[in-house]
Amino acid sequence: MRGTAHLWMTPPGARIDPIRSPAMGHLRLSTDELIAVGTDLRTVARELEDANATSDTVAEAVGHAGLAAKVRDFAHGWDGHRAEMLEEIARLADACTGIGDNFERIDTEFAAALRGDA
Repeated sequence: MRGTAHLWMTPPGARIDPIRSPAMGHLRLSTDELIAVGTDLRTVARELEDANATSDTVAEAVGHAGLAAKVRDFAHGWDGHRAEMLEEIARLADACTGIGDNFERIDTEFAAALRGDA
């Protein structure tokens, strides 16, 4: 089931005793949005990977040698931090996509089991 995953932890309409059973009635999330966020984060990572080339292009276009040098210095001066950020963004992108995909798979399996197809 693509789009929204519904995982019921208790039967619909059942009363939940918050003291004995801290679980909520159900979990609902947009798997499409999670997967889209993963894709968007990969786009951000690609832009950051290309930041030096982009800054060199901008530096050439500013028309002032001093300003061009500052643009290059700024962009190239945080390469180490950019590399760390890229790793974290890639990890977050993979997590978002993986969570979305896995919730879709689980939701489909649960629906099949309820229908007796499993």
